[in-house]
Amino acid sequence: MASVGIVVMLTVTVVVVLVVVLVVVLVVVSPLVVSVCHGSIRIEEHYDGDMSRHSNWLRELSPRRCRSSDPLKIRRFMQESHRTAWRNLCAWGRLILRSWLRREPPGVGDARSRERRRVMADRNGGVARGYDRVAPLYDWYEAPMDMMGGRSRRRRVMGGAGGDVLEVGVGTGRNLELYAEEARVTGIDISPRMLDRARRRAARLGRGVELQLADVEALPFHDASFDTVTASCVFCSVEDPVQGLREVRRVVKPDGEVRLLEHVRPGNPVLGKIFDWLSPLTRAVMGPEINRRTEENIKAAGLEIQEVRRDGIWREIVARRGGSGSASRSRE
Repeated sequence: MASVGIVVMLTVTVVVVLVVVLVVVLVVVSPLVVSVCHGSIRIEEHYDGDMSRHSNWLRELSPRRCRSSDPLKIRRFMQESHRTAWRNLCAWGRLILRSWLRREPPGVGDARSRERRRVMADRNGGVARGYDRVAPLYDWYEAPMDMMGGRSRRRRVMGGAGGDVLEVGVGTGRNLELYAEEARVTGIDISPRMLDRARRRAARLGRGVELQLADVEALPFHDASFDTVTASCVFCSVEDPVQGLREVRRVVKPDGEVRLLEHVRPGNPVLGKIFDWLSPLTRAVMGPEINRRTEENIKAAGLEIQEVRRDGIWREIVARRGGSGSASRSRE
């Protein structure tokens, strides 16, 4: 099962790379196609103005903006389209190159590197926009993982939650049906569109759930507010996972549980290195990093792992606030 999960992850990554290559080809080639077919294309009059406003050339090629067939305007538009395409391509390349050349160990990282990433990332704004974009397709994207055992993992993790439950990164609400009937669930997410889908799902299920727009790195709840805190594949995309886990520790009750389902960096040295190289691409395209050392992050946040079930790159973790002194259990 472990090898199958790794193959699925690598297959998804290869597909993403192919899609990116296709988009780049379209960005470079499409203006040429437009110029060849310019006799049937009409460009909006306002292209006589400031072209720098139109950074999204795909939007500007929309047929609904057609008003002029002047060859000079078409030529001017094509020149600007080429410049915009190359600017976008170079910006994309610089983003990935900077990520690959970032010389810091995957996982916890030091305080200075985390602060630098926080300043550059604009407080998860890019991640939130990314999940807003994929919200309509998110359930379809996750369906293959569910068929490969993901749903069973989520059921084991979420099914054990009770009392006042906080789900961090509730997304489209895929886990809502897995909670016990008596559980009182509050869900947060940084994506408004994902929350909209979660609300519709909760209504279909007839389940009373409180959903809020919030960031796990700064939870809007009092200390020791929840009996259980859950998360499913969340701390792979949080900008500062240790800070997020510290907030989780703060809001869970002293005798409460933190129940997590996460994927981690492979233990195999070769696969681990491959994941290190692919992680900047998955971060830039989809949001998550695939080389996080989540077990180490949990300990760094002051949580104590009580039980962990390991299955390849997957971890089903039960943790509590540190200081209980109880021993942890591990199941492979």
